[in-house]
Amino acid sequence: MFDYTLDRENNRIYLMTSSNVQLVEETIEEFGKQLHVEKHWHSKYNDYIVYDYEPFCTDGFNIEYKIEANEKELVRLNFLYWRLQRILNNLTYLEVLCT
Repeated sequence: MFDYTLDRENNRIYLMTSSNVQLVEETIEEFGKQLHVEKHWHSKYNDYIVYDYEPFCTDGFNIEYKIEANEKELVRLNFLYWRLQRILNNLTYLEVLCT
C-alpha cells in the first residue's frame, strides 16, 4: 500500500510507497502532468539514507514523491489527491474481498 498526506498550507502532496509503484507512477503521470513532482528513495532501516536516483538494489527502500502545485494548479493537485484516495479505497476493498 501507500501512505499519503495533503499539505494544504504549502500546496503539496507527500506520498510514500514500497509496493504498487507502477500504479502510483501511472496515476501521477496521467493526472499530474503540469505539477512539480520530486521522487526520492528512502531507506527503510536508516533515516539518513536518501537517494535522488534509483539504487542498485531497491528491496530495502520506500519511494517518496513530493508533488507541488502553485495557486493556478491547485485544482489539479486536489483532483490528484482525490484520485489517490479512490485508488487506495479500491485496493483496500479488493483485499478485504480476497480474504
